[in-house]
Amino acid sequence: MISYNGLFEILERRNMKKTDLLKIISSGTLAKLNKGQNLQTEVIDKICFHLNVQPGEIMQYYKINNISLITQETDPALYLAGYRQKISMAYPSVLDDVIQPPSVIKVSKYIYNNTEDIINGKMDIPKTFLDESTLQIFDATYRNAISNINKNNE
Repeated sequence: MISYNGLFEILERRNMKKTDLLKIISSGTLAKLNKGQNLQTEVIDKICFHLNVQPGEIMQYYKINNISLITQETDPALYLAGYRQKISMAYPSVLDDVIQPPSVIKVSKYIYNNTEDIINGKMDIPKTFLDESTLQIFDATYRNAISNINKNNE
């Protein structure tokens, strides 16, 4: 599946809005970007020329390895913080033959039943899924759960 998060991050760093791209692309194409849908290479070329970037800076391919439920037994801190489902994904590379790529974990407090649609790319990963790596910074409930588990293990 393709993600255009790199493009959106570039726009944000440059204090631009997604609608600023309407100078060079159609509103239908902008909708495709927002949905992570396929674009013609001509469109990618226009965006890269306009922003003076490489294609790899505006888009990434990722693969969902699995989607699973979070339980008290498997992930106690996540469970205590209210998270109930996680997605394990990877960003494949030619270097995968040399090194094992790290997995990216996203977690949500909601349970989605249509996981096959997410895995097959028929549905975007819902925005309620957050990068697990950022929870320690942004989620006080998660930090407290880790602290309580550590106190109980002492």
